[in-house]
Amino acid sequence: MADNTTPLLVPIAVEALIVNPLVQTEVTFHRWEMEYANLQDFLSPVPPAFSNLSEKAPKPGIYLHWALPRALTRGVQVQATATAEVDQGQVTGLTVVNGGYGYNNALPPIVTLVGDHGSGALVSAIVTNGIVTGLQIINPSQGYTRPPRVTIAPSGAISFPLVPNRWLVIRYSPAASASQPRQTRAWLIHSDAIDPNPADVSESNSFVDPFTSTSGSIVPTRLGTTAVDLGSWKGEPATAPPLFLRAIGPGEATFAAYQPGVVNVFSFFDPLLDPSASQENTPLAYSVIGWYSDPEHDPLFGPVNSWDAHGYPKRTAWTEAAGWNSLINDLDWAVEGADSQTTLPSQTLFHGSVYGATWQTSELPAGAIQPTDKLTVAVGNTSIDALSAIVRKYADTPAHERLLTVRIAC
Repeated sequence: MADNTTPLLVPIAVEALIVNPLVQTEVTFHRWEMEYANLQDFLSPVPPAFSNLSEKAPKPGIYLHWALPRALTRGVQVQATATAEVDQGQVTGLTVVNGGYGYNNALPPIVTLVGDHGSGALVSAIVTNGIVTGLQIINPSQGYTRPPRVTIAPSGAISFPLVPNRWLVIRYSPAASASQPRQTRAWLIHSDAIDPNPADVSESNSFVDPFTSTSGSIVPTRLGTTAVDLGSWKGEPATAPPLFLRAIGPGEATFAAYQPGVVNVFSFFDPLLDPSASQENTPLAYSVIGWYSDPEHDPLFGPVNSWDAHGYPKRTAWTEAAGWNSLINDLDWAVEGADSQTTLPSQTLFHGSVYGATWQTSELPAGAIQPTDKLTVAVGNTSIDALSAIVRKYADTPAHERLLTVRIAC
């Protein structure tokens, strides 16, 4: 039985960068952002290496950045699915279960039917607007004693799961006295807020409008908006735009991993304006909690059964424990004690914490400047090429180098 009141707690990693006045003056920062307006001129949105850099130091305060769990950063090739019906030894019917998306209307995918009993049936796919909408039997063949397995070739599209779009950030400060609890302050982040003309550009990120009125058009906009104090949050609106955030961005595979590009998306800046956090040598801790504003896009809601016109996955609710276990296996998660539960969670709650972020202005925080004499930098056409160069430098023998390079590539 599904339970949407007790979510599954999924851990995430949270990091904190402390920027005090000494960091601002003694540490060099290089930050850049995507230039999506270039796409309108058929140019790459990624600035050339070491260009479009801002060397302006960040504002003083504490910067949080959290990593999405691996299950939400992996894409799968989109593949339509179907089932067959057999009567008197012949294939008499075909039903499209999942039409997929990203197929070529003029070049339908190859369809094969494989079974232990019977062979020779020929089927062609019908594609409409990139989706397999039907299957046509060309030759029903003979000898089938049970329905064969239908395999439709995958499309060229890669589907990434949607990710949480609501994040709660809680800061813990020391108690005002021994008899009082720790002081807290909380903010709510709408990670998928779109505003082409934000009041403060530094509080948002370069992005592309995910829901333009003209299909295929590219409209640059800004993603992210200033976090709001939890006490002033009014909850979810009655009508909200569809979810669209994923671990990758438009033309940017490292989207979620690059903090300057996900401000108020998967990152938060605490300027430490209140006295409870800004006193010298104040030890601070933060908790970050994320969830989906629409639970039907939660990975535990159910398996993906189709995609919408924009390529975003749609899920159907699971009804049996076997379906839930299949979801957990696909996510590569392990849930201790799940076999003994009579109800299983259909929602997730992502959570992480960072401790020991002590605010002080008398010295550089530990690790603010890394010694260059122990730093090795490698440059390659791909990450594998760069890593292979480091392997080459430290490998004991050429054979050892080749072995490690092959394992890296695999």
